[in-house]
Amino acid sequence: MCAACGRRLEPLWTADGGRAYRGPCGCRLRPVDANRIERLVGLSIARRRPDLAVAATPRTQAEVIGDAVDQVYVGADADEVLIVWRT
Repeated sequence: MCAACGRRLEPLWTADGGRAYRGPCGCRLRPVDANRIERLVGLSIARRRPDLAVAATPRTQAEVIGDAVDQVYVGADADEVLIVWRT
């Protein structure tokens, strides 16, 4: 989600084959790196909810994130991440 306006960011492929998220709202001028955001969210989950990382059955990263996180807001760049946790 865009931290400025709350609209959902859209995934896209970059010219060099990487992944990014862009805001359709125009709040940000350039896309932000998807791998960096996802890594920061994953590290935050590992610190806050280590129980999810040691689940008995193998799970995808998306499943773990879905269980732990309600929303992720991204600010001006990929380092400005605000996580709203599921309760």
